[in-house]
Amino acid sequence: MPSVHHFESDSPAETRRLAALLGAAIDPVPRGGLVVGLHGDLGAGKTVFASGLIGALGVPAGTVVPSPTFTVFRSYRGRALIEHVDAYMVGSREALEGAGLHEMGGNGHVTCVEWAERIETALPKDRIDVDLETLASDADPLENPPPRRIAARAGGPVSTRILERWVALTASAGTGPR
Repeated sequence: MPSVHHFESDSPAETRRLAALLGAAIDPVPRGGLVVGLHGDLGAGKTVFASGLIGALGVPAGTVVPSPTFTVFRSYRGRALIEHVDAYMVGSREALEGAGLHEMGGNGHVTCVEWAERIETALPKDRIDVDLETLASDADPLENPPPRRIAARAGGPVSTRILERWVALTASAGTGPR
């Protein structure tokens, strides 16, 4: 059973920063590519996490990273080709392939998939899965977003090496796993 590393985030900026550290850990980008699956309820911070990851992969500063819900995926060019996929409205592997999945992944690409559990059978086992969970809070979520618990696990040897680098980077930045 893969080990799980837990992080905590008290703000969207901290979630972006943790994701940026993952982006730094993906250096070099594996030849076979890497998939990062994002899991969590609506509003858990999946798109915020994706934007931090995509920015750290060398996409120009100021690039807006919206949720690709209605387009299914968006591509970005940084130090690798990055695909940002939203599987929320995807009902089958065939629908995802119709939207262009067959062109994504592999050969030095990084693919970040929101709602990854909806297309789990279409994803490689050797990937990093990131679960984002909103913690209970009495504060107004618009004025003061609630903290998040982030759990990450790797599914194979390539993703395990990257996850270990991510954990080391977060520890040296003072935000290591808890």
